[in-house]
Amino acid sequence: MRQLARKVCQTLGLKAFSPVETEFARLLPGLTSGEWNMTTGLFISDERKKSVDFTRPIWVLQDGLLVAKGNPREFQGLSIHRRR
Repeated sequence: MRQLARKVCQTLGLKAFSPVETEFARLLPGLTSGEWNMTTGLFISDERKKSVDFTRPIWVLQDGLLVAKGNPREFQGLSIHRRR
């Protein structure tokens, strides 16, 4: 993501690029307060669109589940496969 942000800054003719490491919960507040000029890593939602503008999405993630190592309950997507 740093490379993408750096390229955006270059394209816009901005000379300085200073990445800021922060907690996830600070991404929107930092953007809206002017602490930084852009951020990444947020899904577009109606609530977020009330306070910020989004560019065209640069990637799409499908929903998924995290399961215990080895998938002992045999989850298969959003359904459960049961042994007979």
